[in-house]
Amino acid sequence: MPLWLAACAALAVAAPPASTSEADEAGKSALSSARSLSTEADGLGATSVVTHTNAPRILSGLESQLEAYSRGVPGPRAERSRALAGGVKELHEALLAGKGQADYPRSFAPRLREQADAVIRFLTPPAAEAERESLVPFAPPAPGPAVAGSGDRVQRLLFDPFGTRDALAPFVTVRDRSVLPAAPAVPALPPPVALGYGTKGPAVLQAQRDLNAWLWTTGRPRIGEDEKYFGGTRRAVAEFQRKHGIQPTGTLDAKTAGELRRVADEARRKLERPVSIQASRVTVYHPKAAKSKRAKRIEGPDHDRLMKPLCTADAFARRKCDAITVAIDQRLHVRYGTPVSSPQLTAAFLAECRVQGIPDCRAPAFALRDTGSCRYFNGANHIDVATESDHRSGFGKALNLEGVTLVFPSGLPPDFSLRNSCAR
Repeated sequence: MPLWLAACAALAVAAPPASTSEADEAGKSALSSARSLSTEADGLGATSVVTHTNAPRILSGLESQLEAYSRGVPGPRAERSRALAGGVKELHEALLAGKGQADYPRSFAPRLREQADAVIRFLTPPAAEAERESLVPFAPPAPGPAVAGSGDRVQRLLFDPFGTRDALAPFVTVRDRSVLPAAPAVPALPPPVALGYGTKGPAVLQAQRDLNAWLWTTGRPRIGEDEKYFGGTRRAVAEFQRKHGIQPTGTLDAKTAGELRRVADEARRKLERPVSIQASRVTVYHPKAAKSKRAKRIEGPDHDRLMKPLCTADAFARRKCDAITVAIDQRLHVRYGTPVSSPQLTAAFLAECRVQGIPDCRAPAFALRDTGSCRYFNGANHIDVATESDHRSGFGKALNLEGVTLVFPSGLPPDFSLRNSCAR
């Protein structure tokens, strides 16, 4: 094949470079996918009983978006984008290969979060700003000793008769990166813009989380965390401003944001202290064993409050799941997946394992993933453990205890909402 024909064929096969607008769209799509991947990783870390994850689909789309972005940006950013796409591909393959593991997909949560954070940092300003070209004066080479007399003048008149070269010398762009001077200092970012009604985005989400940390300690209901600054968020901000001596505008300005962050951090430290409750009561609920309509109405559905299957004590003993589902008073507003333990519960669980002859029975892990009505609960001194048998046999009988000690290692919200009356 002739050389020119081979070159034409290679050009036809190669992927065409993306335009600037296409690269911008690919970058926005990749940033959105990275944030979805971060949310998915947080969900996997919060709960260990999952039957499905969207991470492989998100990783597949993120890889193609980074590749498309690399074809429309200049050299260093293109190389970084391709490197990130390669890392996403390796993680995707590892995730698909790890489906048979016992702790799949929870074990991948740290790697998914790390990869998502790397992409978000790469595509978020100021890291995503275009490289600046440095303008330096052009230094023409000094004439050699062989050039002298009128020959130099004739040469300048022939190739630059109007002196354009000398006139434009201070504005010539040097493209050779090896001779560029040190990059100028990046100017300081402007102060954050105040958040007001109608604002959307991650900054609103962080403000909503800080507001909920404060509301958790004051007895007021929490607001939605949806990245949208509308009525509920504005009312909560105005209430916070009134309580802290700030003009209640409902707008999250710099002064309000600083005070809110301080109060929220203090509230989180208070809520994360370990809590131990003595003389507590443990009962069991068994939706799978309910036969009559009345029993099914009392025991409730066979899934937790996030519509995920219950992890019963029997299933945990058979290593079908890794944290036994526990229900608690819904008025406490306990976060999904909050761990709880009890020395008496652990001893009763291991004793029942020996009675049933279950080999290699491990110490139980309990997680608050369900809630119950105040008709059956009265604060944090009563929990309900999911089992497959009622209180007359099996784990249902063994775990039905009185006077136990409940330990909440990551803390609990204060029982402020128990002042509310029970809705009948």
